[in-house]
Amino acid sequence: MVNIADHKKGGTWNGFEVTLTRETAPNSGVQEPIDLTGATIVSQFKTTPKGGVVFEFKVSDNTITMPNATLGKFVYMPVINMNYPVNNYVFDYKIIFPNNTRLVSSIKGFRIIQTVTVTV
Repeated sequence: MVNIADHKKGGTWNGFEVTLTRETAPNSGVQEPIDLTGATIVSQFKTTPKGGVVFEFKVSDNTITMPNATLGKFVYMPVINMNYPVNNYVFDYKIIFPNNTRLVSSIKGFRIIQTVTVTV
């Protein structure tokens, strides 16, 4: 599971990388990358698991990129001035492979917090 640091509203969000692997044989402990070549990835951020989508990242608009798809890697790209509402968010990602096989991740948490301005 990926742990994502809190983000200050309006600041630059650094993004993060995900690497997907699978065990080569049951109970072997040996992992191999899942080839993502030609896959579509969409990640929707919501305030509750069944709530409406507040924002999303996806391959089709380059907010998710796959710089090394054969090695199972994809990247949530940095966002300058990420200015979504202050809240706790949950998200998962859905991967649709060229053969229409689907893989959905588990829900993860992410917070956007208010920027604190100090007046002296």
